[in-house]
Amino acid sequence: VDLLSFSAILFRIYPGLFAAIVMYSGMGTIVASRLGTSLVGLRYKRLIREADFRYALIRTRENAEAIAFYDKEASLERGELWRRFDLVLSNSLSILRTQRNLEVFTTGYRYIVQVIPALVIAPLYFAKKIELGVISQAYSAFNHILGDFSLIISQ
Repeated sequence: VDLLSFSAILFRIYPGLFAAIVMYSGMGTIVASRLGTSLVGLRYKRLIREADFRYALIRTRENAEAIAFYDKEASLERGELWRRFDLVLSNSLSILRTQRNLEVFTTGYRYIVQVIPALVIAPLYFAKKIELGVISQAYSAFNHILGDFSLIISQ
C-alpha cells in the first residue's frame, strides 16, 4: 500500500522522477547483489582455508617429535604452515576489500539520493510550474519509494 500510494503521488508530481527512482534503485540493486554475491564465496573459502590451517597445526603438533628429529622436515612443515597461513590471510584481506567496497557503495547510494529529487524537480520550480511545497512532497515520496525498492541494498 505504501509503495503504491507514494508511487502515485510521485508519478503525479513528475513522471520523470518516478523513472529516475526505478532506474536508480535497479542499478543499485544490481551492483549491491554482485558485490554481495562475491562476499558469500569469499566467506565460504575462509571457512575451508581456516579449517585446513587448523588441521595442519594439529598435525604438526601431533608429530612434533618426529618433525624435530628430521631437521629437513621441520623446514618443510614450517613452509607448509606459512603457505596455509598466507592463504587464510590473503582470503581475509579479500573479504575486507569486498566489504569495504560494498560499504562505500551503499554509503554513496544513501547520500546521492538526498540530491536526486531536488536536481530533477528544480527546473520545474524555477520555471514556476510547481510550488516549493511540492518539492518537499516529492522528496518525501521519493524516499518512501526508494526505501521499498532498496530492500536488498539496505540489508
